[in-house]
Parts: sequence; structure tokens; C-alpha cells
Amino acid sequence: MSYCDVDDAYALTACLRSAEVEVVGVSSTLGNSDDIATTTRIAKDFIQRFGPNSVVVYQGAASAYQRARQQPMPEALGAMAKALEEDELTILCIGAATNIALLVEHYPQLLRNIKEIVLLAGRHSVDQHFVAGHWQPKPFRDLNFEVDVAAFERLLDTAIPLTLVPYEACTSTQIDQKQLNEILKGSEVSRFIADKSEPWLHEWEIMFGAGHFIPFDMVAAAYCINPEWFSCHQWQCRIEQADSDTQAHQQKDYLVCNADVRDGWRVRYCSAAKQPLQDPLLARICAHDMQHFVLGMSHINIIVDDIAAATAFYSKALGFQLAHDQDGQAMDYQGVTMSSFALDAGIDDGKVNVDVRFLHHPQAGLYLELMCYHYPQGRSELPPQPRTYDLGGPRHIAMEVSNCNEVFNYLKGIEGVKMISSRDNYHPGKLDGFPISFFYWIDPYGVQWEMEEGRQVGSSVRGIV
Repeated sequence: MSYCDVDDAYALTACLRSAEVEVVGVSSTLGNSDDIATTTRIAKDFIQRFGPNSVVVYQGAASAYQRARQQPMPEALGAMAKALEEDELTILCIGAATNIALLVEHYPQLLRNIKEIVLLAGRHSVDQHFVAGHWQPKPFRDLNFEVDVAAFERLLDTAIPLTLVPYEACTSTQIDQKQLNEILKGSEVSRFIADKSEPWLHEWEIMFGAGHFIPFDMVAAAYCINPEWFSCHQWQCRIEQADSDTQAHQQKDYLVCNADVRDGWRVRYCSAAKQPLQDPLLARICAHDMQHFVLGMSHINIIVDDIAAATAFYSKALGFQLAHDQDGQAMDYQGVTMSSFALDAGIDDGKVNVDVRFLHHPQAGLYLELMCYHYPQGRSELPPQPRTYDLGGPRHIAMEVSNCNEVFNYLKGIEGVKMISSRDNYHPGKLDGFPISFFYWIDPYGVQWEMEEGRQVGSSVRGIV
């Protein structure tokens, strides 16, 4: 009995749990299975269970490149094209290159938006054989390349920057039984992967005489996460035909890259990982904490009774401006009635009518989300204003300013602003022993703000030490 490779799951999870990369979509392809419906179903099940809602799996080509060219375009092609129209992207290819070759053919105008294609493929010579264990009956195939050589040729003929992560760069990254036992103690997704890895490890032990398996796809994903983990060279590669090392009495194509090749295509060749990569990547895969998920502050929500009046106040008092999305459209949405919004907001009958407007501060980078609810109706009066030292929810929003005194004197003249201290002679002063001065004030919507000078969190220091 043979078992399905699980390194795709390791690669996907490493990417999804790394803040250095953003996964915008997944396309299924051929390789370990020759049934595209099966690979699509497995990928969709995995992403639905462990991926974010924003990541969608699209079905790729059902056959190799030459035949797929004559068939209707797979849904993955349109999705990849749409993503490239919106932004520059790096493409990680840990299966057959068919979908990407079709993209090159059908959407040549979008190739300029491909920053790099990272391919798990290649070797330094036809005499290099992929053997991992003491009694492995025959070498591993360079599967992603061999399953669709024509697709690789199509990519090599372009000017797109290509990076090859070959077998030799993967061999130092190994997972054995001891590590699987540790992975079983980790996150939900790591426990799932470890459980599926047990039979794969046993197959490597029994069939190949290896006490570990190599998560090839995860190593290729590691390059996307941090290229500095690899020793790489700008070399030329070519496709050579020689006796097959996996099928007797047959010839096959080899994707060869080394410093001596002079008549091929120029690529970036990762000859080795500078260190075994299982520890840094498995730490991310196994992590229970939110370190790899919390990426930064999104916005502050404030409930108001009049969107226009609140916009005018925050513009005058703090310098906020109407925010725009990446397409240049104003982030101003009137009369939102989506039931999904209502249910997510805890309105169980699914009924809502709300105006939503985002404001952005050009210096602080802070976003305010102003909401005016028409239905359901909340309280019409503000609750009692908490004191600075009261428990119960966030107490203030802090903004860095360059001159605390000037801001203080300015805000005192803004209608609706109330200083935290009612003393006539109240004025912000420098803290004893610290180069910091600050003051608190309350806006008409019950939000308490702190204006702070001296810490420089947002500019030079980028942190509190």
C-alpha cells in the first residue's frame, strides 16, 4: 500500500502561518494524482478546515499543458489573472506547472505583474539521483517537472524571474518520529498533519530505509517566506535527455542547472538551505498563540448619531480625512442592510440599516470607522463617562504628537471637546524623569483620547522600550 504525500499540507500551513507572506489563492494541479477532481477536493477540504475565509481553492487544468491548450480554460486561470490584475504577485509552484504555463499563454499582458515564480524542481546533473534511504528501490522522480515538461519549457521561454528549489536544497530538512510526536502536541492543524504523516513516515522507513521523510514542498514554501535561508546562484539551466533513472531501458528529460551550463535559460538556483528548516517552520505550524495571526491595528469603531457631523468634528479636531480603498473609491457606505453583517454584529434577526464611513489620518496611519445605526436603534444618550482609572473596556486611544502644548491649546477651542481635568489652570506637563508629556480629552461621542509627546512610537523608535 502507498500513501499520499503530505508535504503540500506542510507548505500551505507554513505560508498561512507566516506574516511574511499573504496567500491570495490556491489552484489545484496534477502530480501525485492524475485526477484533478481529487486534488481539488483535498485542497478545498484542507483550506475550508484550516485556512482563512479569504483564501479560495480553484480547480486547475485536468491534463498536461499541450492537451490543456486545446481545452476550455480551467477556473484557476481566470482567478490567477484577476489576482494579477489587482497586484504584483509571487507564484509558488509545488505541483505541475500547467496552470502557470496556460496563464503565460492566455494572459501575456499580465506577466509584468509576476514578481517571481518559485518552482520545486531541478537538479545539478543527470548523474544526480534522488535517493533518501539505504535500500530505496529506485530514485524519486523530479515529479513536478517530469509530469509536464512542456509547461516548464513554456515558463523558461519567458522573461519572468524563475527560482528553482531542487531536491538537494531539501535534503537537510527532515521530519522523524520524535518530531511527529512533538507536532502532535501542537495546534489543531499540526495535529491533523502529524496524524496524516504517520503512514508516510512508515512508508519511508519500510520502503526506503530512511528514519525520516523530507517535506519537499514546505522547503519551497520556505523560500517564499525568507529567501535568506538559502544559498542561491544565478545560473543557466537546460533540459537534457538521458537514460531514465526511474524506468529501465527508457530515456527521459532532466532539468539540469549548474555553473557550467552555457546554452540554456537563466534562473535562480537554490543549491542548499543554510540550515535545516524544520525547526523554524514547525514552530509556526505548531504554535498555539496568536503571534503569527495578529498583523497590526485595523481601525477604531465609533458609534455616532450623524455621520456628516462626526466627520466634520474629527477632521477639525484631529485632522482625519475620508478614507479610500485600493481602487481609489471612497470608503463611504450608506444604508448597509446585509444580513451577514447583522448576524456577525450580533443582531440575531438579521435585520440592520447602518451608514458606515471610514476616516484615515495621513500622519498617524490610524483609521476610524464611523457608524450611524438607523436600525436597530441603540441608546440615544451616552452612558456615564468613565474616569481615567475606571475598569471596563478600553480607557483611551493614544496618538503621538510633536508639540503637546500647541495641540492642547488648539483642542480647547474646538466645540465638543472636554478636557479630562476641569481645573482652570490645567496644562500638560513633562513626567518626572521621563521626556514625555501628555494630556487626556473626551470627544462628543464618549471616546477618551491621549495626546502624547516624547515617546516617538510612530516615527523613529517604532516601539516602547
